[in-house]
Amino acid sequence: MKKIIIILILSVFLMSACNKTTENIKCTQDSDCILSINKEECCNCPKVVSKQEMQSNSNLIVFDLTEDYSTILTKDCSRIECQACEYPKDYILKCIANKCEITQK
Repeated sequence: MKKIIIILILSVFLMSACNKTTENIKCTQDSDCILSINKEECCNCPKVVSKQEMQSNSNLIVFDLTEDYSTILTKDCSRIECQACEYPKDYILKCIANKCEITQK
């Protein structure tokens, strides 16, 4: 009985250690990074996230410069005046030290 309890405790410990390791890795290559916006925020500028982060957060959606996102926002932003977003016009998304970043071409 004691052996079973010890094995169960070790199994739980090892599983939690594995989960912590994978949660910390945001990207491993440039193709893991995407530009997104959060549909729950007003004055929402595009932000670079990993595909893993995008999948784990249902409020994030892929950003497309040609789209009008005002109709899908979950908040009423009609009375808020937003400033223009600033990001490089010629940009590339890079995975640098397991973190997604936007850089100038």
